[in-house]
Amino acid sequence: MADLKKNWGILGAGVIASKLAKGINQTDAAVLYAVGSRDVSKSQDFAREYGAEKAFGSYEELCQCPDIDVIYIATPHSFHKEHTMLALNNGKNVLCEKPFSLNLQDSEEMLSLAKSKGLFLMEAMWTCLLPGMKKLQELLSGGAIGQVLYMEADFGFQEPFDKNARLFNPQLGGGALLDVGIYPLTLATFLFGKPKKVTANARMGQSGVDELSCYNLEFENRVIANLSASIAVETSHSATIYGTEGTIHIPADWWLMEKLIITNGSKREIDTSYEGSEYTFEVQEVCDCLFNGQTESQTLPHDWTRGIMSLMDQIRADIGLVYPGEVLTEV
Repeated sequence: MADLKKNWGILGAGVIASKLAKGINQTDAAVLYAVGSRDVSKSQDFAREYGAEKAFGSYEELCQCPDIDVIYIATPHSFHKEHTMLALNNGKNVLCEKPFSLNLQDSEEMLSLAKSKGLFLMEAMWTCLLPGMKKLQELLSGGAIGQVLYMEADFGFQEPFDKNARLFNPQLGGGALLDVGIYPLTLATFLFGKPKKVTANARMGQSGVDELSCYNLEFENRVIANLSASIAVETSHSATIYGTEGTIHIPADWWLMEKLIITNGSKREIDTSYEGSEYTFEVQEVCDCLFNGQTESQTLPHDWTRGIMSLMDQIRADIGLVYPGEVLTEV
């Protein structure tokens, strides 16, 4: 009989690791078993706070632990490839924080290794798994606002400049696009597919990363999406989809998908809120896939990750964002 719960390890002990730890602890199918950090005292503090049984002072020790079923990669963007491959090479299934890697080429190497090892690998884009996203797709496919013509969405906040901070440091994959631009890009492409035309522009900061970037996407069905991301200014944190017979508005913070407001002759609100952490949905998805013997999610398959990484490569080429030691290939 298969185990009723999957043991999780978290690689990294920062802010995003804490959020995922809460999600694991709120998911019946998962157990937070271990955490690994390069600072063993940090691991120990994290383990005490979130109830992990083991605390390791290196990523290698974590990945070599025989009792772990799946490892969550919670390190900065520029280390996602290295740490995912470390986990895979030690026979671990992996949930990798978004963005999956810095570029499509790195992502392909990660996906290829997972396939060769027969291991599960998924990008942690939890917004796609929320009840509100499923409801939104139902409304649009059911013609709730007629033919969709246009959408807009943003994700921007104001962070004080610090050249050494992760958000501004090119060595760590900094900038608005990879950190938060991926959210509006995900919303648009999850709803409308692969864009046929993409243009972008950006305000590049003094450290060489995009502090504000805007993306205009046109899809095969002629829907146009106007999207933006920022680490320099606070934006509305909302999203709106416009159709020939009305609109669907997702109020701040739209990526949490807790409410949909439909205006189509009359105005009504649909409650799509949920109990507990938004991160429980990706934890449950991983556990379900592992229980079913799957090596990729049907909702967030490998081809989805390839598509979003290819799109961000294209945008980066447009705005001139290249990270140290990287050769960005033509998309």
